[in-house]
Amino acid sequence: MSARTRRKKTSSPVQAPGGMQPVSRPAWEWRTFPVYFAFAAGGFIGLYMGLIAGLAGDTPFTYVAFTFWAILLGFGFSRITSRWMMNRGWGRRIQRTGKR
Repeated sequence: MSARTRRKKTSSPVQAPGGMQPVSRPAWEWRTFPVYFAFAAGGFIGLYMGLIAGLAGDTPFTYVAFTFWAILLGFGFSRITSRWMMNRGWGRRIQRTGKR
């Protein structure tokens, strides 16, 4: 027998197939900006594609839904833009010196 087959296996309480230890999944934070933005962009694009394909008719509900998704997406883009401006230093207040 080779050295590989004679090696002692360590016993652990839980082993996955193949002897690999399962990796614990991180706790997901659902109330974060990337989740919000993906939700808003997905809803907007999905409704827009439905309008292009002709599956969503010209009803008042369609206009209300389109406005709803557009507002959510606009809030997301405003957050991205404001964070970008703050990182560039464009949003800082001008510090006044004591001199006039």
